[in-house]
Amino acid sequence: MLGAAVAVFLCLGARPGWTQPFDISPEEERLVELTNTARSDQGLPPLRIAPELMRSAEAKARDMKERDYFAHHSPEGTGPFTLMREAGADFSTAGENLAEGPSADRIFAGWMKSDEQRRNILSREYTHLGIGVVSQNGRLIAVQHFARLRNATKD
Repeated sequence: MLGAAVAVFLCLGARPGWTQPFDISPEEERLVELTNTARSDQGLPPLRIAPELMRSAEAKARDMKERDYFAHHSPEGTGPFTLMREAGADFSTAGENLAEGPSADRIFAGWMKSDEQRRNILSREYTHLGIGVVSQNGRLIAVQHFARLRNATKD
């Protein structure tokens, strides 16, 4: 467990080239921790937090809440990859997980029970992660944005 805690700390720490800090809620931090623990348990490296993916995931979660929909595409057809690019992500591959639930732990358990969402969490293709969580009527709406970023800085 200490290894997972260290991985989370490293993923949340400041990186060279980050010009603006970003806030991460306790629910978002918990989902990063659960994601990287699951990856560690499978011998995979942790995903690094990317500010641009945090922005796109948070924008998606807020949009779904404010406009009362739950889908990978907005009512106008805007998909997650467009949101990621608009937030500044330059990626070679990307994915999205969505969920609603009473807590970060329950949301993550649901993701791990879904073949497609589990595949995103455990993919060797992804190097970076952004998470957005909003609350609505006592439930959480969570979005995970995954990507292999082309413009990532190495620590």
